[in-house]
Amino acid sequence: MKNLSLVIIIILFKLSLCFSQDSIQDIKPLIYVEPGFMIGKIMPNYQDFPPYTNPVSFSVSIGKIDRSLNKEWVRYYNYPSVGIMFSYIRPGNDSLFGQEFSLMPYFEINPPAGILRHIHLKVGLGCSYFTKCYNINTNPRNSEIGSRFNWAFQSNLFYSFFENRKFMFMMGIGFIHSSNGHTQLPNFGINSYTLSVASKFILNSEIVNLKKPEIKPVVKRTNYYFFEVRDGIGIQQYGPAKGPPGTPKNPVYSFSVAGGIILGNCFKLLTGFTYRFYKQHYDHIIENKTPELLDHPTLNASNLFYYIGFEMLFGYVSTDLEVGVNIYKPFYKDFYLPYASVTTTTYKLKSLIPTRLGLKLYLFDTNKIPRNNIYAGANINANYTQADFSELSVGYVRIIK
Repeated sequence: MKNLSLVIIIILFKLSLCFSQDSIQDIKPLIYVEPGFMIGKIMPNYQDFPPYTNPVSFSVSIGKIDRSLNKEWVRYYNYPSVGIMFSYIRPGNDSLFGQEFSLMPYFEINPPAGILRHIHLKVGLGCSYFTKCYNINTNPRNSEIGSRFNWAFQSNLFYSFFENRKFMFMMGIGFIHSSNGHTQLPNFGINSYTLSVASKFILNSEIVNLKKPEIKPVVKRTNYYFFEVRDGIGIQQYGPAKGPPGTPKNPVYSFSVAGGIILGNCFKLLTGFTYRFYKQHYDHIIENKTPELLDHPTLNASNLFYYIGFEMLFGYVSTDLEVGVNIYKPFYKDFYLPYASVTTTTYKLKSLIPTRLGLKLYLFDTNKIPRNNIYAGANINANYTQADFSELSVGYVRIIK
């Protein structure tokens, strides 16, 4: 997990650099600092969840409100905010979880002016560090966090109650999640609903209106079709979320082919197929001489699924989400059976629906519509809502003009 975490941190750092710079300096962005406070309620995700108190969080965001007239995504998302957020969290049980420190790029989009003009959606995905995690000798009850480095996700829906040229006060509801993406067991993760308050302090000296940029020209939007291939490698520790700890860690290899349409050069809709090979399940089939799977272990340790996805483009960076339907995954029932019933709705959803969430860093600015582009990505993959493995990938995109 340490090596994977280091690579993910490097990618997140590069993403934050891209978030913080302008590709075309036609109108100066508004730079701001945003302190925030959250109080939450943990959602226990298994029986006998350890005792906890209400989690609290303090955060500081450094970001910009981009107003460039030459960036399609800036107009499309109604002059969004992008930046980097640092959070200090007390998850709710100091003796088990300790404290959490997270660093994540984020984006904040705004609905068009009108009845929803005071609404702001802020979403961040990054990396966190826990001061305490599972240890068989010193912290055996901590089944939620199995490693010190973890994925961190936050989403907040804010309402601005007051704003002027230099200041904005907001309150909102949100959701926070931390887990290591099944790379170190046990790994149930911690999920919390939150109530939050935050304030934006504009640092620029110029006098502007936060909600009404000087001009917003009408631009003819052009859509493009594209073709995409992706190759990835992930890390997975064998076993369910509760463990047992100490089981082998092996790679998951994947290859995807997809196509779709880019809407207004800001939003990608895609559909395609992904093939995966799980080294863990191959070893399990061989070592246990699993009936009905042993004759073709490589094939039976494979997974093929069809998926649809969308991707929000922000120049050099993007965030993506995919939801699929498994066509072929023969090993999953044999893997799941020792730990839980295969007749439940939960099993049926996990065996049927793969999901994927992450960030991408592009070589070329997508706002300039390059015919050929390459990206690197960091993603967490899941069976429905339960983490399956963490993945790093590279991809190639060809726009058909």
